[in-house]
Amino acid sequence: MTKTVHHAPPDRTPTKDPLLVVGCQRSGTTLLRTILNSHADCAIGYECDFWEQLYPIYGETLDIWTHKERFLDDLFSVPRFAFWKLDRADLDALFAAAPKPIPFARSIRLICEAYRQKHKPRATAYGVKNPNSIERLDLFFELFPNGRVVHIIRDPRAVLASEKKKLTKRDGKFSSRLNTIRVARRWNRAMRGHDAHRSDPRYCGVLYHDLITDTEPTLRTLCKRLAIPFDPDMLRYYETADTPGAEMWQHALTKAPPNPNRLSAHLDDLTAFENATMNYLCRAHLADYSDGQQTGFSRITLLPHLTLGWAHWAIAGLPRKTAHVVRPLTRTKAR
Repeated sequence: MTKTVHHAPPDRTPTKDPLLVVGCQRSGTTLLRTILNSHADCAIGYECDFWEQLYPIYGETLDIWTHKERFLDDLFSVPRFAFWKLDRADLDALFAAAPKPIPFARSIRLICEAYRQKHKPRATAYGVKNPNSIERLDLFFELFPNGRVVHIIRDPRAVLASEKKKLTKRDGKFSSRLNTIRVARRWNRAMRGHDAHRSDPRYCGVLYHDLITDTEPTLRTLCKRLAIPFDPDMLRYYETADTPGAEMWQHALTKAPPNPNRLSAHLDDLTAFENATMNYLCRAHLADYSDGQQTGFSRITLLPHLTLGWAHWAIAGLPRKTAHVVRPLTRTKAR
């Protein structure tokens, strides 16, 4: 984990650059965002990747103000932005009052500021939670040099168990081979992001295990790294959790106190194949970031299953990969 960095006490005006909450999906990013948002000084918007969605179109725009209507149209069409519960008028007023020109980074700050003003006007820091942004930290820090990142890291087998429960509950479509490989790849990408930025004082990693088993000391350390005072309300996050009703089916634990007994639940939730596959595919970091309960693996036993799994993954991913290539070609950049 990163070293503790001591800062002067923050002033009472909103910080210029946002706080970003990231992590492999199903690692506890929603829980961490809920805890941070229960702090009197923090206004962290619900999960949304709007800044990444808008960047390919507006990242090089010299003045968003000249494209404001189109920009706001695109913003409000981003899936999940509705969870921020902002009206167009909230943004119109801020954009009109902002110094011109308005480059892309400032437009994102204005969106976060609109959230702060509407939902927590006494907060001094704003931010956004988007798990997959762990793969775009270089871009985030380029846009927001004084931004801060909190990355929550969870045992990859527990991540897979959580994903398995989610998909089974949603539509029953969980493929042992396909989804195990997908989660392992996702977790390894997150860990590469961690390795690349762990020495950056603007970045700090938090272990899910520590957050659940040693909650108050972990949060006190996190607050010190973020240069904000510890707020006891963070320990009662579940009393004020604002998880949208439409999301409660997959994030019910945001409205419950920490339960260390659940940390080993994945041992019963995963098959022997799923456990061994995660041990093998995530072996580079597993020893350092697991919950301490490891099982072995046999390459010979796993090989036929992994061969089929990789083939399934390659075929299933073709539509997504094609869309990833085609989508930028259909977008017109705003200059």
